[in-house]
Amino acid sequence: MDLADKGLAPAGAQLVKEQAESVDWGKAYHDSPHVLTQVARSFDPTLGVEQLSEDTPVGPLLRETMDKAKGIMERVDSLTDQRTGLFTDEAMQTKELTGVMDCVLPQLGSLLVELKVATDHVLALMTWKTTMRELLALAEAGDDAALCKVLSVNPLLAYHAGVARRIQQATATQDHRLLRKIQQAIQHRPPRHKNAKAGFIMVGLWDAGLKYLRYSQIHEYLRVVGLHDVPSPQALGRYGLRLELKKNTVEYPRTRK
Repeated sequence: MDLADKGLAPAGAQLVKEQAESVDWGKAYHDSPHVLTQVARSFDPTLGVEQLSEDTPVGPLLRETMDKAKGIMERVDSLTDQRTGLFTDEAMQTKELTGVMDCVLPQLGSLLVELKVATDHVLALMTWKTTMRELLALAEAGDDAALCKVLSVNPLLAYHAGVARRIQQATATQDHRLLRKIQQAIQHRPPRHKNAKAGFIMVGLWDAGLKYLRYSQIHEYLRVVGLHDVPSPQALGRYGLRLELKKNTVEYPRTRK
């Protein structure tokens, strides 16, 4: 979970930077993580494919989804060298990782963007209690405070049309005060929050199956996968709302008469 604490590794960050001008960041901050969901399903193709209806028995489905997500984490852990945190040579020959590589390599750039989007959303939520999607919309509407916030989280947004226009305008009008604020924002990324790991897992695995769980079960799942000081179910629910994570089940299932 170093990604949640430190962001992308230098090589990955450089690859995202190289394609920054072609990335539609507005769409990226709006869409669900398609490639991450595919990666999770490389370990279990049935993960997250169930469709709920009013007649679906919620309890068994929740337990099954939680068991699948737990199984993925345990399987990944078993393929990892505990000393280095990397997959072993033997693990790279397994069906699961072969499937992951077949899925990831053609979409590596998209995967790295999804990982950055997930960490950015979590950082914005923990810092300002709002998402990058909302902040970017405010920045495009002329809110300079939001502009500086999004640039402090993702300096590559300087290439985004709405942000680039405001920077060009400030340069043309010699608005040195705003230009200094922009420079300071780009140079000083907000510090990571203690709950960044929990938020990152929720964003990354939501469509892969977590959306079927109640927050009390997500809380237990985060404990099972090894997180310490997991936020309460109520706090996780607030994070989910702020991250615009849509549930596929009611938090408290209705009782039948």
